[in-house]
Amino acid sequence: MSAKNETLSRVLTVALGLCIVCSVVVSTAAVALKPQQAANKARDLKRNILMAGGLYNPELSVEEQFASIEPRVVDLDTGMFLVMWTLPHLTSEKRRKIRRVPKLCLATKT
Repeated sequence: MSAKNETLSRVLTVALGLCIVCSVVVSTAAVALKPQQAANKARDLKRNILMAGGLYNPELSVEEQFASIEPRVVDLDTGMFLVMWTLPHLTSEKRRKIRRVPKLCLATKT
């Protein structure tokens, strides 16, 4: 190439144009893949829960296996499951404790 085509302004213009194109491609890919990332994250969380409970079977789908799981709230003081109709009648101290419980307190259906 000749020195005439390699001026500082031309080099900077090409570099800037390349940066803009690359950033648009990466941003578009990130936005387009966001739903798939969320689905993979949820499936991985469910698989980890099944593995922790010793219920994971790699031959079956995670969604199929997770259908046998029922979320329940446990009273940490008594160890008893709380049913939904008792939740409004709890004291304010018990309500604060329930809010601190992780989102997924799960037990297998009996």
